[in-house]
Amino acid sequence: MWSHIDEVEKFLGLVLIKRGRPSYLTVDGLRFLPIARQLVASFESEFSQLHSKSYEAKGELVVSTTLAFVTWLVPSIKEFHDLYPNFKIYIVAEDNLSETSLNEADVLLRPFEKDIPKNFQSHWHIHYRLALFASRAYVAKYGTPRKPEDLKDHCILAYGQSFHGVPDLDWHLQGKKYGLPDLTPTLKINSTRALFDAACHGIGIVSNPIESLSIYHTDLVHILPDITGPALDTRFCTRISEEEQKTANMRIFSSFFEKNLPPLGITITT
Repeated sequence: MWSHIDEVEKFLGLVLIKRGRPSYLTVDGLRFLPIARQLVASFESEFSQLHSKSYEAKGELVVSTTLAFVTWLVPSIKEFHDLYPNFKIYIVAEDNLSETSLNEADVLLRPFEKDIPKNFQSHWHIHYRLALFASRAYVAKYGTPRKPEDLKDHCILAYGQSFHGVPDLDWHLQGKKYGLPDLTPTLKINSTRALFDAACHGIGIVSNPIESLSIYHTDLVHILPDITGPALDTRFCTRISEEEQKTANMRIFSSFFEKNLPPLGITITT
């Protein structure tokens, strides 16, 4: 709240509130108060009118997401098309966000470390915590690591290159920063879903979001549960548009997945 007030004061060149205990309105603040109330009332009225309009979902929407997350969307796509048969969705799945996708996408559903791209706004996000996992077949054959140093005797899987929005995807190769020894990967695959599948097939130990296990319905073993990697957020962002139909389409798309992803085991934070 204070940051918004600071922006208003900077824009007006006035001090509206005297900070303290208690804080109170200045003379300029008292003069501005009825104007502020009028602005809020006007905004709420326009917002209400926008939502009261009945828009048929039609046209097309370009969605940019990751190779892993597109597999989470697929189970819900059929239901979405049954509800909105005139709505065409074009999904561009790529782990590293290209300039072309950024320019063409109406919706970004992908991880962002900090700031989202210009001309987009974030509506909700899915929070992940990275940790180490292996299949039951793997630990039955090679044993379960009991301490970080034991990882040196195991097959380690890694992504092997940069991943847009996730600077530490191969965090388990960064040694002491995460309480681990220096590890050399046995296998690198530049696909998070393929790495997950490789772990499920008993090839080695992989870094994977804890939250994804219930979604993929697997029983991977959590290796060294006291060791956790970085947290990351996949954000649902829409392009800021002056086209009412386009804005309505993005709102419909967002609302549908806000409702339909949680039953799949995906927790959404608005």
